Amino acid sequence: MESITIGPFNISLEMLIGSTSVLAGYFVLKWRLYVMRNVEGTSIDHLMTNIFIAGLFIWKFSPLILDFQLVIHDPMSLIYLNGGTNGLWIATLFGCIVLMIHTWRKKLAFFLFPDLMLTFYLASSALYGLLHFILLEGGVRSIALGLLGLVMVIVQFKFNNIRMVSFLGLIVTVLWYSVGRTVIAFVDRNNEIVVYGIAAEQLFFLSAACISFLTKIILERRTGHD
Repeated sequence: MESITIGPFNISLEMLIGSTSVLAGYFVLKWRLYVMRNVEGTSIDHLMTNIFIAGLFIWKFSPLILDFQLVIHDPMSLIYLNGGTNGLWIATLFGCIVLMIHTWRKKLAFFLFPDLMLTFYLASSALYGLLHFILLEGGVRSIALGLLGLVMVIVQFKFNNIRMVSFLGLIVTVLWYSVGRTVIAFVDRNNEIVVYGIAAEQLFFLSAACISFLTKIILERRTGHD
């Protein structure tokens, strides 16, 4: 695995790309909350910095969970170790749970939490794909995923003032992202076939696209009747 050395630390490029992508997702999410300029967005915006700082600590000290035996035998290893990719997932899960509880306790719109998490995911995946393509020669799949995430983030911000975060807006974003991922999955020949010549990734995003499309139609009809 390719890596870079900074002083006594040897950091893998994969880890650096992942960390940078998560940081980018955080700042884009903060930006979107700022653009929203409403009470619900402000409520969550005030929480984001605390979540981010706590997430950094969780990521740094997650070896206590992920590699407990090593840390017990050599406590000083915590100075050099971090949680890696798995630690990032744990920190992200923590952030999701805190935001979910916050939106529930404050009685905020039920779609606000998944909408903001989607913004975070799209921004992170966009930079991850682009950096993976540039630094690790990730190939067509990496650049395609990166560009798809970038386009979807731009779309979210472009229509933000019109929808101001709505359930329909969330569904439309999921629909087009799922369509894009389905196309990429069918172009990618490295997928493992699951059933009838269709890979798991293809089946998942194709199903998500169909469900989102049907939900969009139902919501538009209800809106029309109202």
